[in-house]
Amino acid sequence: MQRKIIPLLLLIVLMFCSCQAAQSDKQSETTTPVSIVATTEGTEPTETTEPMSTEEMYAIATQLFQDQDYEAAKPLFEELGDYENSEDFLWATNFALDHFGFYTFYNDRNKFIFEIGTVVTVMDVSNNYKTTVFKNTFIDQSNGEKRMVADGDFGTYAFVDRAGTVEFFAYGSTPTSRTTAEKYEPLYRQSEDFSFPTEPRIGMTKDEVRNSTWGEPNKVNTTITETVVYEQWCYSNSRYVYFENGKVTSIQK
Repeated sequence: MQRKIIPLLLLIVLMFCSCQAAQSDKQSETTTPVSIVATTEGTEPTETTEPMSTEEMYAIATQLFQDQDYEAAKPLFEELGDYENSEDFLWATNFALDHFGFYTFYNDRNKFIFEIGTVVTVMDVSNNYKTTVFKNTFIDQSNGEKRMVADGDFGTYAFVDRAGTVEFFAYGSTPTSRTTAEKYEPLYRQSEDFSFPTEPRIGMTKDEVRNSTWGEPNKVNTTITETVVYEQWCYSNSRYVYFENGKVTSIQK
């Protein structure tokens, strides 16, 4: 009789241990918190497994926005919904992801280049590439339409997203004020590798100099030898660019 009881007790113990392990696994599956990567100003991203309150999520999302980490900020603002001004932040985040970059605007034979970002820079190509910066950017609403506004000493620009196209309106003495009517005008997006034109530099090709702030020369002087083609491009105000076999070797200004 005793021999039969011992195996039975062992079986009961094994079944009990198995049930406890299964229950422990199930509990761990249902109570493990979601891991969220968070950042605070001046620190590296840290991983936390503590549940976040709405206030904490808002603080992290706005900090990510200020750090221009729009990809990370977007899902947090989407989850926050209408908490505080999260909807405005979400609109601004989508605008940054979709529309920050370079644009051109043409009007009355004048060409302007816009760089839209956390600040807005406008280059007047038709006026010796004069550049104006508008640093104070914020979001407001006009007639139910959200706008990104850039304010500066020389006026104000307002930008809207209309069916995926960026349009702008100018107030005050902006670079485009003398060429634009009082209405929204479309901007034309440039390629991802576009950048503001610069002055000619050593090593540039002829096309790169043509696309620089000096543009096409007024006159070209050419000297051809057995192995080298020398060119002198002449510009106004005693400015010169010298080429050897199509590459800039020296600049005089």
